[in-house]
Amino acid sequence: MKNSMQKYTLKIIALTTLLLVGCVPSQGIITGDKLDSDEIVYLQEIQMLETDEQVIMFSSQLDFESSGNFFTNNSVASYWIYDQENTKHRAEYEEITDITASLDRGSTFASEIIVTLQDGSSFSIYIDDDSAEAEETFYDTLVSYWKTANNVTP
Repeated sequence: MKNSMQKYTLKIIALTTLLLVGCVPSQGIITGDKLDSDEIVYLQEIQMLETDEQVIMFSSQLDFESSGNFFTNNSVASYWIYDQENTKHRAEYEEITDITASLDRGSTFASEIIVTLQDGSSFSIYIDDDSAEAEETFYDTLVSYWKTANNVTP
């Protein structure tokens, strides 16, 4: 037990160090048409994407299987799957009351978009790209899809 805990702790320390010094490259922001069929199947297998949805934009801070933040024609989603830590959030646009952004790359080294739901809960999605313009485009396009789904004039 002690040995496995030491290995887990070392993995966390190593990953944190790599992230802080920037050795783990961000995958950046890509449009959904750049995802291959295996990636789409993976998103469906982890129950983050319905078969009738199309990914519009996607961002990952690590590898595709470990981290993803994206929105579709119907929903917005975020997942973090690393070792035994699994955090997954998904909301359809009709469930969302507000979407706000902090595009200043604070202590997380990524811009944060906060999705607030009708039940008062919220979750964050993190986007990271070398271009601040790409991050703004991600946010603006997400908000446009959300407003259109809820018949709100932009």
